[in-house]
Amino acid sequence: MRRAWLISVRWLVLVVALGTVTWAHAAPTSTVDLVMSDGTHLRTDIYAVAGEPAPVILVRTPYGRTAMGPVADELRAKYNATVFVQDVRGRGESEGVDSVFRDDAADGRETLAWIELLGWSNGTIASWGSSALSIAQMLMAPGATELYRCQYTSVGTHSIADQLVYRGGARRREADQWLLEQGALAMVGQWDAHPDPEDPYWEPLTLTDAKRSTIQTAGLHVTGWFDVALQGTLDYFAGVQSSGGVLAQGRQHLLVGPWTHDGSNGELLFPVSDVESSPLPALEDAWRDGCLGSSPEVFDEKPAVYLYVMGATDEEGAPGNSWEAFEAWPPASERVGLYLRESALLSVDAPLSTQPAASYTHDPADPVPTLGGNQLEPPSGPFDQGELEAREDVAVFTTEPLSEPAELIGRVTARLWLSSPAPHSQVVVRLTDVYPDGRSMLIAEGIARYVGTGGFAPVDVDLWSTAFIFNAGHQIRVSISGASAGVFEVAPEYYAAQIGRSNTQPSRLELPLRSGLAGAATPIEGSAVPEPEPEPDPEPDAGNSIVDGGSGDSGPADVTVESGDLGPEETSLPSSPDGFESDTASSGGSGGGSSGGCSGGSPGASWLMGLLALALVMRSRRRAH
Repeated sequence: MRRAWLISVRWLVLVVALGTVTWAHAAPTSTVDLVMSDGTHLRTDIYAVAGEPAPVILVRTPYGRTAMGPVADELRAKYNATVFVQDVRGRGESEGVDSVFRDDAADGRETLAWIELLGWSNGTIASWGSSALSIAQMLMAPGATELYRCQYTSVGTHSIADQLVYRGGARRREADQWLLEQGALAMVGQWDAHPDPEDPYWEPLTLTDAKRSTIQTAGLHVTGWFDVALQGTLDYFAGVQSSGGVLAQGRQHLLVGPWTHDGSNGELLFPVSDVESSPLPALEDAWRDGCLGSSPEVFDEKPAVYLYVMGATDEEGAPGNSWEAFEAWPPASERVGLYLRESALLSVDAPLSTQPAASYTHDPADPVPTLGGNQLEPPSGPFDQGELEAREDVAVFTTEPLSEPAELIGRVTARLWLSSPAPHSQVVVRLTDVYPDGRSMLIAEGIARYVGTGGFAPVDVDLWSTAFIFNAGHQIRVSISGASAGVFEVAPEYYAAQIGRSNTQPSRLELPLRSGLAGAATPIEGSAVPEPEPEPDPEPDAGNSIVDGGSGDSGPADVTVESGDLGPEETSLPSSPDGFESDTASSGGSGGGSSGGCSGGSPGASWLMGLLALALVMRSRRRAH
């Protein structure tokens, strides 16, 4: 979370240089205080485009708007748009109490209404930002003015509770470090007190179907296969694409690369995964011309989904490791099972008779640690799990070497039959690609808390989504343990858990298989973790590699604002415009344990500018402490 996306050497050099120099950039053309309906003033810098009325891009940040000056300059020049940069409530120079995302929905919509009411745009309002800045965009979209026509979100989620604060019922403790850095450590107790994502406490931070149906905003959404909010971006895209408002349906675009939240690749170097080789530059141009501009067909005619399909690295001719285009997420696949069998075997063949249970143990004094995966902080991404798999408290199951490549694209889940004597039990499932040289590289992982009763019961584990091709000669492996210490809270007592692997207790991994496994797999009826029904690819070549990326109504109000060198002028919104919805905000609430925009996101140049600025802010905050 404290690191920016360092995709290329030139950006790394720039980060180092920024440690000793001050960025030179144009001052905002004006600074205003926008007054929310409860009287709270939110400080906002405006970087205006000279000449004709222009689109507006809104950036709402908890990290201090003044550090976003270079980003505002970049956005203004690249998109020919007036840029608004606002300190969110309780942060920077804005008034109020920082509620960690709980006020972002209402405050964001009121800010959009101000921009519309005072004629500050040409009739098009957009938003931009990564991580925490992305979360703010998602939360404010339902019920916003229809002038809010475009989003550019990255590494964000609309579901704070069950991805960034909890996952599978397990508390993500690394999120508490982010709260500490934000001076919001008081939220820890509130988050601890609300472990159920369905708790009404989380309602302001969750987009229900009803909220999503009111979103009228087209969007470009970017994430990484190893990002801490991966599934949130995927679900947000799929939900708005299929059931958003009429102006949003079918107007969403998704790009997923082999990246972590800080932009790295773990212990693997995936070919052609840099931004220059991706479809992202062309998508950003289409977003500018077709979403902000007057040619919507430029944006709408692009394929809806671009995925980097990962594969074996450092193996000449290995399938995968290329960008592919699809028309829907998830693309069509067949859910098949790999079953836990005797002799530590993982097999497409379900057990036909009773087999002795396998087991794993958990000792809170020596818990299995985290090594890579979908985490907020490094080390994250694909790491060799051999050290963990060699532990006596980890159960490991592996297929025979594959006779042909096996391609997975979609949600990976597991259904395990477990028996534990401990009421507070936990299971961690890791999916790895075993190379012929013995490396066991992490592909996907999941965690779930369950109540142990001493009897066997099915436990579903969500490993989130991936796009990966296991090469011929490789093996597919599953490891099962009781902890992911260092990131997730550890169960408090020692226990030994049993894993059923019989015909009556068929523990299995569930895969979204597109090809491979020699056609011997049996489709599964009823997935452990349901997901949207996939749409078939309309064109037979929709999955072809593409490594080259291709290519207002309101009039101005009589309002005076002061220059950027002087104090801000207060501006009050007399009433909420029609169609504007305001949430009830609690000053003591909480938000997500997101990495908040100080890292992660698309590795595009404009995005990196913002992340570099945010990294400087975070560094200065730590020095101040």
